[in-house]
Amino acid sequence: MRLQQSLHYWNYLDMAGCIITIDAMGMQTAIASQIFNAKANYVLGDF
Repeated sequence: MRLQQSLHYWNYLDMAGCIITIDAMGMQTAIASQIFNAKANYVLGDF
């Protein structure tokens, strides 16, 4: 799935207060920004 398509689906998730863990794909600023703007906490890893 392409990045823009996956970001569209994230808009439907209530992530406020959640801890999101994500792999190297999450290192992209578009994904990190969306998690941050949703008031969620996140752990980004680049393995």
